[in-house]
Amino acid sequence: MYRGGPGFVYAVSIGRLPAITALFPPGGRRGEVLAASLAGTNLGAAASLAIPLPAEMRPEGLWWVAPTVGGRTALPVAVTANDLPQFVEPLRAARPPVVSLPALPVTVNGRIDGPREADAYQFALRAGQQAVITVRARSHGSRMDPFVRVLDASGKELMNSEEQVGREPTLVLNPPSPGTYRVEITSIDNKGGPDYTYRATILVPGTPDFSLTATPDIVSPGRGQTMLITVAAARTPGFDAPITLAVEGLPPGVEVVAPVIPAGRGEAQITLTAPADRAVPPSLVRVVGTARVEGREIRRVAEPWGILPRPGEGQPAPRPVEFQAVWTTDEVPLYTLALEPRQVSLKPGESVTLKVRAHRKPNDGNANPAIALEVKGLPPQISVEAPPIPEKAAEGTIKLTAVKEAPALRVYALVSGKLGENVQHAPGLAVTVAR
Repeated sequence: MYRGGPGFVYAVSIGRLPAITALFPPGGRRGEVLAASLAGTNLGAAASLAIPLPAEMRPEGLWWVAPTVGGRTALPVAVTANDLPQFVEPLRAARPPVVSLPALPVTVNGRIDGPREADAYQFALRAGQQAVITVRARSHGSRMDPFVRVLDASGKELMNSEEQVGREPTLVLNPPSPGTYRVEITSIDNKGGPDYTYRATILVPGTPDFSLTATPDIVSPGRGQTMLITVAAARTPGFDAPITLAVEGLPPGVEVVAPVIPAGRGEAQITLTAPADRAVPPSLVRVVGTARVEGREIRRVAEPWGILPRPGEGQPAPRPVEFQAVWTTDEVPLYTLALEPRQVSLKPGESVTLKVRAHRKPNDGNANPAIALEVKGLPPQISVEAPPIPEKAAEGTIKLTAVKEAPALRVYALVSGKLGENVQHAPGLAVTVAR
């Protein structure tokens, strides 16, 4: 970020330090032990490593380990894992031109060993059976920038990842007919080596799963202020169950409203509200989501994303980071919003009115103008009347009305205020229609 300061500290170690530059396979299955071969420098006679993969790892997230090699601690190295069956590419000398995969879904752990190498895998699909192919490399430390082609049994190319160059590609194959299909994986730079590893995951309908991302990575509200964490869900094809959100590790006094991402929806906002009377120290937090599918619970930890500039680039951009943190400050916002009540229930055809309380910054004339109100996240079966909070007033009202045909439902709404360009949020509002 081209900045410096008292907190920009570092340490440099120089010597014959063991450094692992590549592991193969680069990942495995959560809750199991990864047996990996090593490449690197100053490793002595060490050629392999056994790495336990904790069950609580974030699927396809990074898990850093600092293994002991030759009696010395090596530089940290990252591994990754998911819950799918794992397939390890055969050694180059014993590898057929096209490798047949076992039953789908599967994650293939592969490596481009040399220049212009292409790894090919074939699998069978039924009529109308969709396949989602994702190839990850850079996200686990590989030097490889993958290029993917999908071909039919005759060798005709059906699609490729040309439009996703520079990203880890995902292709969705809707087969024109039942039969055998092939995925071909190469490196864009036409190079290879021990650190050109990849993980190719092939999913088919009937593989219920999801992953989550959470933005921003740092939430630091002022006194009494409410801030948001936006949680986005990526669902596997055919999986549309509700996802219940929660935040673990919050500092004491910070109130949270963690909603449910409704069935078939891909996003929701968590609200975090700071205490009005004090600041609280920082805590590392985790956003988790759970869903029940076929009698079993799927639990996933959200990957934090920060909005950070890349070196040499002007505009900040979202990218994954390792940690997410929450703390509060002594700053007094221009105004804050609170709801009374925070949960409402109404029947079809009924209306309910709730109060919106505005706490304006004392002795600041900029806090006096009217505050425009907005309610987001309600279905069309619930109408909203939200007049502005008048100038200098400390209270406004919002009226919700359920149409007579409204079905039974429970949703979470977000109430926001706007004073000039200053936008503030109220804690999340739970709305129930009971028939």
